[in-house]
Amino acid sequence: MVFMKGEIREILNKIKWTKPTEYKDYLIIFTHRGYPNDKKEIKFDKIVGVKSSYFLYKENESSEITHIPFHRILEIIDLKNDKILWKKRT
Repeated sequence: MVFMKGEIREILNKIKWTKPTEYKDYLIIFTHRGYPNDKKEIKFDKIVGVKSSYFLYKENESSEITHIPFHRILEIIDLKNDKILWKKRT
């Protein structure tokens, strides 16, 4: 699959607006230096906003908001259905 930030935004917004009760069923894997294999995984329930070229997440109530550009996303996974919704071409 070719990287298209519009496609990533569309997937994230679809989850945000149509599946709010199922946020924990979606996993976002992205490049994050300093983590094992330079990859970090978060469940969709940590996302606090989706913008035109990045998303915002917060680890917990006391943490700061972090911006992650779409080009750092490696995979978006539907855990409930064991399905990869989007995967970055390597």
